[in-house]
Amino acid sequence: MLISDPPYLASRLGFDCTPRGTFLGLRVRGKRVSFAENVIYEFRSEKIVQVWSVIDSAAIERSFTADLLEAVRAQIAREAEVAWMFSETLYSKWQRTGRRAQL
Repeated sequence: MLISDPPYLASRLGFDCTPRGTFLGLRVRGKRVSFAENVIYEFRSEKIVQVWSVIDSAAIERSFTADLLEAVRAQIAREAEVAWMFSETLYSKWQRTGRRAQL
């Protein structure tokens, strides 16, 4: 979208990128992100003299945080499954032998 009201030009820019390192102060580790930026340019003598930009960085941060939270939940689920399998093995050994299993 592009709107012109000289000396101003406004646009909504769409981005779909994979930043590395940090992005908007967030450690993104190469995760793909899509977002929009609303920007207004002021022109004088065919040159940009002022730029106003609005990016919903909180929404972008929530998207990264949600992905990180999901990764942590998945890791906890994997570790819980391993712990359950281990306890099942110990319980099974205890049932067979009638004594506490040695680790």
